[in-house]
Amino acid sequence: MTVVQSTNNDVISLPQWLMNSLNLHDGDKIKPVVEGHLLRLSNLDQFLALKASLKDNNDFDSAIENLNGKWQSWKTPESV
Repeated sequence: MTVVQSTNNDVISLPQWLMNSLNLHDGDKIKPVVEGHLLRLSNLDQFLALKASLKDNNDFDSAIENLNGKWQSWKTPESV
């Protein structure tokens, strides 16, 4: 059983087994994304490193803009 607690800090505490399973380490910066009742975590450092390495790549910029537009327009299906 896992217990949830609220805080005003920008910190998410996870059990060690879950950290290991997600390949996360203390101090990793992540981007939490809420999708309905789901919480997705993205490793922010890896994404920013990729984005920086492709900063002058117009194809990458177009793909990200296209993906972002589709993401913003996507609606979660109503549960049954």
